[in-house]
Order: sequence, then C-alpha cells, then structure tokens
Amino acid sequence: MSVLTIREKGKKVLALGNEAIARGALEAKIGFASTYPGTPASEVGDSIYEVLNELKGLHFEYSMNEMTAALGGIGAAWAGVRAMVSMKLVGVNVAADALMNVAYRSVKGMVLINGGDPGMGSSSTEQENRFFCQLAHIPCLAPSTIQEAKDFTKKAFEIAEEFAVPVMVDLPTQLSHSLGVLELGELPEEFPTTGRFVGPIMPKRGSVPKTWLHQHVLEREAACAKYAASSELNRILPGKGRWGIITSGTCFGYTMEALDLLGLRDVPVLKLGIVYPLSQDLIKKFIQGLDEVVIVEELEGFLEHQIKRMAYDMGVRLSIAGKELFSPIGPLSTSTVTNVLSRRLEVPLPPKMKEGLDREQKMRTEPSMAVPARVETQCAGCPHRGSYYALKKATRGKMLLGGDIGCYALPPSPRGPFLSWHLCMGVGIGAAQAVARKIKDMPVVPVIGDSTFYHAGIPHILNAVYNKADVLLLVLDNHWTAMTGHQPVPSTRVAIDGTPFEGVSIESVLQGIGVKYIRKVDPYRPREMEDVLKAALKEKGVRVVIAERECVLQADRRKRKDASHGRTYYSIEPERCQKCDVCFLEFACPAIQSRREDGDWVYYIDDGLCTGCGACKELCPNSAIHITTINPHLQRARV
Repeated sequence: MSVLTIREKGKKVLALGNEAIARGALEAKIGFASTYPGTPASEVGDSIYEVLNELKGLHFEYSMNEMTAALGGIGAAWAGVRAMVSMKLVGVNVAADALMNVAYRSVKGMVLINGGDPGMGSSSTEQENRFFCQLAHIPCLAPSTIQEAKDFTKKAFEIAEEFAVPVMVDLPTQLSHSLGVLELGELPEEFPTTGRFVGPIMPKRGSVPKTWLHQHVLEREAACAKYAASSELNRILPGKGRWGIITSGTCFGYTMEALDLLGLRDVPVLKLGIVYPLSQDLIKKFIQGLDEVVIVEELEGFLEHQIKRMAYDMGVRLSIAGKELFSPIGPLSTSTVTNVLSRRLEVPLPPKMKEGLDREQKMRTEPSMAVPARVETQCAGCPHRGSYYALKKATRGKMLLGGDIGCYALPPSPRGPFLSWHLCMGVGIGAAQAVARKIKDMPVVPVIGDSTFYHAGIPHILNAVYNKADVLLLVLDNHWTAMTGHQPVPSTRVAIDGTPFEGVSIESVLQGIGVKYIRKVDPYRPREMEDVLKAALKEKGVRVVIAERECVLQADRRKRKDASHGRTYYSIEPERCQKCDVCFLEFACPAIQSRREDGDWVYYIDDGLCTGCGACKELCPNSAIHITTINPHLQRARV
C-alpha cells in the first residue's frame, strides 16, 4: 500500500522525502496538484498519480511545462481550493513569469515545491532558488527531516492562506530522495471537487496610482517576517557558549551530528524553518551576547547576506562567518561540517573520523583505489541510438547538431555525434533557426524529444516557420518523458498496465502550425532512416523528420508483464563477422561486447542486455547477426 493512501492516523511508516511532501499536501486537503516532472522532484507528482483513483475528488495533471503547471495552480487557488505545484529547480525559471506576477497580486492556498539539486546530480545548473523568494517577496520554508517535509508542507498551506501569497517549500535532493520514518496524520475521505471563485484578492489602491502593488508586496513581506518571529518552524536550541550556529534544512542535521562528534554540547543553535523572510527580532535575540556566529548553509550565502545586513543595521558587532568556511559549490555533509568546525575551533577530530577522511583523500589521489568510472551513454536498445547513427551517416558527420534536455543529450557512442549546443528546454530549434541564417557551409540539425516538443518546442518551431528558417528538425518521439521516470506525455499510446492513452499527434500539431515537409521513420531501421534524412537535407525551409519508437525500457517492461510473450534475441556468427566495428564502435550498443577466445578477439551479444530491437542486424554489412528465439521458459535456443 502506498504511503499516500494509509488512513491510520499516527501510524509510522518509511517514506521518501518526496512522498512525505505529497502526503502533507493530501493531509492539507488540496483540490488540485500539477507538475512538469523533473528530478529530484518527480516523485512528488508521480506518487499522487500512482494512487489517483483512490483519491476521490482530487485533480492531478502532468502539465505541458512548469509555467502551465504554475498557472493551473494559481487558477485552482483562485477557484477556492488548495493547490500544490511541484517542479525541479530549473523549472522555476520557466514558471518565474507567473510566480513574480501573482506574488505582486495575490493568491490564497498555493504552495510551490522546489526540487533543489546541490551537486548537480541530475541538473544542468546548481542555482540557488531561495533568491527567487527574495526577488518575489514570498515565504520560503526549509524542512530538515522526512517528518518536517510533511509537516512543513501542511503549514505552508496555512501561511499561503493567511497572507494570500504563494509559499515555496525548498527540498534538496539529499532530502527528497532520503528514506526515513514518517508519522502520518489524518487523511481526508475525499477532496474538493468544486470550489467558489474568489479570484485574486486585490489590495486597495489608496492614493498611489501605479506603485500600490509594490507597496502591498513589501507590507505583506513585513507581516510575514513578523509571523516568522514567533513561528514554531524556527527554533532556538539554547547553550552557554560564546559562539553560535545558524542553519536550516538538511544542514541542521549535519550540524547537530558534527557537534555531537566533536563533543560540543553547549553551543547555541538557531534552526530556521522559515528561511525567507527572516525576522530581525529573532536574529537579534539569538546573536546578542555572542562573539561569533557560524552560518551553515549549502550553495550561496542566502542566509549569510541577510543576517550580516541585519546585524549591521542593528548595530550589533560580532564575527559572522559563512562562505569563507563552507564552499558555495556542491552539497554539504556531516563530515564536511565536522571537519570545518574542527579546524575553526581547533577541536581535534575523533580518531575514527580522521581515519575515514584520510581514506577518502587516499581514494581521490590513488586511482587504483577509486571506483571505476561509468560511461555516460544511452541504454541498450534505445531508439535514439539508431537515429543518431543514421544522422551521422546521412551528413557524413559534418553538421551542427543542437539539442535540449533529455535522454538524447547523452552521447550515443564514443564516436558521436555529439551535440554542438545543449542548454535548456527548446534551445535546439530555438537557437538553430538563428544559427542557420549565418552558417552556410554545413547543415543545421536541431534535435528535440516528444516531451520537450510539447514543453517548449512548439512556439520555436512556429517562429522558424513564420520566419522561413532553413533547418532540418529531428523529433525523437519515444512516447514518454523518459529521463525523469517515464511520465506520460500527449504522444503516449499505452501505459505499462496496458491502459490506452488518447493523446495528441506530433504530426498533426506540426501540420497545424504550418510545417509542410514532414516524414516519419523507424529508428530501428537506421539504413532506411538514413535515406529519408539524405532526401530531407536536399530540401530547403523547415523540414521535420519524426523518429518514432517507444522507449525500450517501457516497451520491455510491458512485455515482461505478459508471461506468454516470447522474447527474441540476436547473436553474432563468428565465421561471418569481419570485425568491421560498425556495430561495436560506430553504433556502440552496450549489449555488443568483446572477449578473447583462442588468442583472438570476438564480438558477442550479451543476452542480459539485449532488448531485441534488431537495429544491429539491420546495419550489419556482413549479415553476421542473426535472430535467436527463446522458448516460453526463457531458455535460450542457440543458433
């Protein structure tokens, strides 16, 4: 049973941070939830989607992009129901237009979940989204534990309603993907199916004709800061020392563990659950009487900047140390905080910890002790591999290849082709139409996935058509938002359980916005695709080739659910193989490997990796690859 549907109040369960967030929203009795999936925040929406049939009255949607998700949340809140919108850190960039504008007006009951990513484990940037809250003058909450992830989310809705302002809950990867104990609250029997339109609650204009909105925002921010002064989300852990620590979020846990390891039992700590706006009264109460304050926070000095300014304004003179001790790059950890505090306070490290740090340093400096690096590449059987192979052959490797965010940004093989640029959603075609106007000696080929096509591609393609750009757009349609966990998109045909989807055809959308040249190909037939691409390259204007094949992981999972479904594998006949390296190096499918036999290298297909796509058989110039069937009991019949 899902953590989200257990109705036993007080029951303790194991939950991910993302699941705790979703549970908190359900306990807060939301009526609307929307998301555009993005790691590390994907499971917030996914966990709701998986049990949606059991949540009577709740509307959940995978929106086309983060702006659409945010506007949907705003609209639902204006309709009188609580709304949760979740996205990863860079998604807030897309939603910023809606966020900034509604912050200057009002919306009751909307909470934004920000999936932060210190360390860039799954993101293109490491940006500090707490600054968005300062820019928009909206509250930001930072839970420290799995339990707080749920409880803070519920509290965020209360703050959002009391002050008629969007509230951000900041959830870094280290918490969103952590597993911990969660005590459940009461789950509503049903969720609001209807509301009452309240619309944006507009402040009175008074005598100021144009700047009354800005005045309203600043007055509301001051009221939120006053609320923070006495909020239970902020806690002072008393101590008698002459120096103290201010921290928040997951860094609070690292800090408390570090103090325990160093035997520092009498250090006052201010734990900030509300990291914006800060209460000057609370900061003053904590720092008065101290000689030094250390601020423990990840990434940039968001708290540090505010606290130093407040101390200066209050005339309180003491040492405030932050980013000179802790790097603004990457995540912190217990060992990092312990090591820094040990050096700062000249307190010796525990012997076992020193041994561990020495061992880590040795692993970094001695390659023989390090874990072997994994090659970043596409999956065995990935249809994108066939598309890139055909494209490379059609252009002879001479092209400018622009891409977006997705599986197709991964290198298909050591011999490419590699993306000429790769920045954000929509940049492939968005930049290509301008590049093609100035580069005439080689073709400009932007590449876009089906999810990104609906997210950010359509307006850029329309712009290319309207302005008569000369580009060949390759649309890689694998029917899923694959990289972030296989969420459905308008091009999804059938779910894993066999449930059919009624989506929107990419081809019909392209026709509707004026694209005249459209061809569809099967990337598992790379030679046929090569011919189609060669023909398209000879034309002018906006040409689109759609390479359509379902993500092999999803297709294979559905086959495995059907016990009667036989599987097909392929094998390489050593006598016919000429070691031409077309399959091994150029196509570079991970399932094709080599080993030494009788003093010579031979190529073979690993049954455990092969997905049976057949692309290697299609492109082998020596007909050395054959179909190998297996019986219903999955016992391989050798050729």
